[in-house]
Amino acid sequence: MAGKYGAVRMALWLVAVMAAPLGAQMRAGNGAAQPDSATPSAAAPSALHAAMPPIPNGDLGYTFCRNGLAETWIRADVIGTAQADEVLAHEAVHRAQAAAAPSCEEFFASVRSARRVVEVEIPAYCAQWRVVAARGAERAATLREYAYRISAQSGAMENRIDVLEMLKRACP
Repeated sequence: MAGKYGAVRMALWLVAVMAAPLGAQMRAGNGAAQPDSATPSAAAPSALHAAMPPIPNGDLGYTFCRNGLAETWIRADVIGTAQADEVLAHEAVHRAQAAAAPSCEEFFASVRSARRVVEVEIPAYCAQWRVVAARGAERAATLREYAYRISAQSGAMENRIDVLEMLKRACP
């Protein structure tokens, strides 16, 4: 766990380990939480479940607000891999973006349009690019893949060439 993100990785490991069973509980039954008496959620299910957003399908990590602070969740199977450094670098940008806004909630509420998604994701993917570039990744192919991801996430696939050009300018 040594390295630049060691302390963060340990904290995220704890979040990831705790989040997976909670997510399974939240999806159990017809959408209602069904706490197990051995879990912390049995004591106060409404408070714990309200504080933890649903775990997204397919995402390696994501950042969300809890009690006014930006927190990052990362999949447990990613912890300790080279890919974890990419995810942590990417999500660190989103935490910084949320911290720079009047509030965490206001920042995430502002990410509603395709244009805003692109504006928010380009710096995050540039941070991720720096991690993979240090490992020798090929720039053109990697930025093309990132442009595709950003365009898909924004719901504006027709803009992927424009997004690619923005990435090329933003990610030295």
